[in-house]
This record gives sequence, C-alpha cells and structure tokens, in this order.
Amino acid sequence: MTNNPYFTLTFFTRKPRSEGYTDHKVYVRISVAGQQTDLAIGRSVNPENWDQKRKLSKGRSRRDLELNKYLDEIRARFCEIHTNLVREKKLVNPIVMRDLFLGKVEKPKMLCEIFTESNAKRKEEMERGDMVNATYLRWERCVTYLGEFLRLTITRL
Repeated sequence: MTNNPYFTLTFFTRKPRSEGYTDHKVYVRISVAGQQTDLAIGRSVNPENWDQKRKLSKGRSRRDLELNKYLDEIRARFCEIHTNLVREKKLVNPIVMRDLFLGKVEKPKMLCEIFTESNAKRKEEMERGDMVNATYLRWERCVTYLGEFLRLTITRL
C-alpha cells in the first residue's frame, strides 16, 4: 500500500479525432501518489456546455443533467472502491482502482477448484484411453479427501 493513499478524480473532455463530430468525449483521470490513468466513460458533451472549472456540464437539457448525475455516480463508486482498498490494507493504485471499477479483477481460485478443473482434464485423458479408470478414481478421491481435510482443519481453528 502506498504511504499516501489520497486520490483525485478529474473529469475532462477531448476533441474527437475525426472532423464530423461536434461533441467531445468525457474521460475520468484517476491519480494516486503521482501515478495516473485515464478512462473513457462512454459519454459525450457539447463543448459549449462543459464547465472546465467545475468539471460538470453547465447545460440544462435532460442530456446534460443525466450526464452530471452519471458523473456523480462514478465519483461515488470510485470513493467506495478507494475506501474498501484502504480498509482492507490493499494496494491503492490507479490501475487497480480502474480495474475494480470495470469489474476486470478476477477472484482468486481456491485449491479444490483448481484440483477439480485438473480432474476434468484427467477424465478426458481417461476417455481417450491415455489413463486407466483406477488412476482417474484416485485423482477424484484425492480431491475429496483434500476437501474433507480442509473443512476439518478450518473448523478447528
């Protein structure tokens, strides 16, 4: 974890690269301890309605009001992610925060899950004739015994 887990969110717009579009895309920049990353939020705004100082749309149309509400939701979600990381004493990093926001973080696999996936491959080997049925059954018993052992050990703690 960084010494200073303070983070900032900055919303900004960028001009589109092609000439046919008039609206600017809205991005969010996440900064933590000098590191930063940008993320497109999938919304756009008329550049005349964007208030750079307040980092919000100053228009009064329904589209602009919905954009401001969406920006508030993004800000709240990032604050929640940051709070959880600090509470769990995990690494506070803009890339980690971005991945958690996007849902790209993969949950860790447990030992029995990996063993069960391996046994699925062993079953395919058995069906091809590369392995005898008795050997496959030993693999199955092994994962069963391992699960029982872990349950007994955890309940004793």
